[in-house]
Amino acid sequence: MASIVSLMGDLARHVDFGKKSLVVSACSIAFNPLFWNIVARQEYYNKTLTNLCGGRSRTACYALAATIFSLGLVRDFIYKTAIQEQPSHPLLLTPYSQAAAYTLLLCGNTLVMTSTWALGITGTFLGDYFGILMDDMVTGFPFNVCGAPMYWGSTMSFLGWALLFGKPAGLFLTAWVCLVYVMALRYEDPFTSEIYAKRQRERAAGESGKKQKAKGTPAGCSLKLVPETLLLGRDAIPRAFCGEKAHLSLPPSAGTHFHYRLEQRRRRYSSCDGGKAPATSSVRRGVEQDRYWQLRRPLMARS
Repeated sequence: MASIVSLMGDLARHVDFGKKSLVVSACSIAFNPLFWNIVARQEYYNKTLTNLCGGRSRTACYALAATIFSLGLVRDFIYKTAIQEQPSHPLLLTPYSQAAAYTLLLCGNTLVMTSTWALGITGTFLGDYFGILMDDMVTGFPFNVCGAPMYWGSTMSFLGWALLFGKPAGLFLTAWVCLVYVMALRYEDPFTSEIYAKRQRERAAGESGKKQKAKGTPAGCSLKLVPETLLLGRDAIPRAFCGEKAHLSLPPSAGTHFHYRLEQRRRRYSSCDGGKAPATSSVRRGVEQDRYWQLRRPLMARS
């Protein structure tokens, strides 16, 4: 334990914290995740980038992807420039350290490239925030190795470059990269999970609505309730049409000597007929015609 502490102290003495390039590199490492998370949240809530791109969300996502990729190249350049200005440590220049450096670079770049291939451009560069969701969760390589292969692969690459140059300052910046990515994951993962959970809830609600509609409606039709009142003289009939058949009845009222019932008048108030109910006046005319002939028949029979 004491040897580890002394080794850490020895490595720390080989880091020149007075170099501005070291501070600039640390700032660029922290800036990138902060930038893309702020921009992505603005896009999700306000459609900022989509509006700037004329309503084309996929174009906006590609623009953000190009920006993030370019910022990553700038960050890597600043990092390499910063550690090259730092003193080296003999322990990091041994053949074992160099072999570990190449192994880390190979594995790290493999994780980054294969995760990009598996997710695609929109899946890698925050397409979820633009409404471009993947159909299914990717569970193959490299996501069966670690949960965030893009981040961990990038961290491994930073560590590989630090060992390749033999710079303790590179180890310090790699630890900073790891901390920044862990914080970014704690911020991003719950939000992304909620985006997909919301889609699942919407799908479940849609399926439930379809089953409910199919259960009570003939195929190709949808029910409509017409909460109107049909007025015939002093009598008021509340009517509700459901499906194809309607039942209208006129109760006897004071001063009248007839009672009639109109059964199963076929009037479609469903999407089969364009989704529009006939006007109240047309229904009223039909009922009044039936009423007329009810009264007219006895007179015709007498004559």
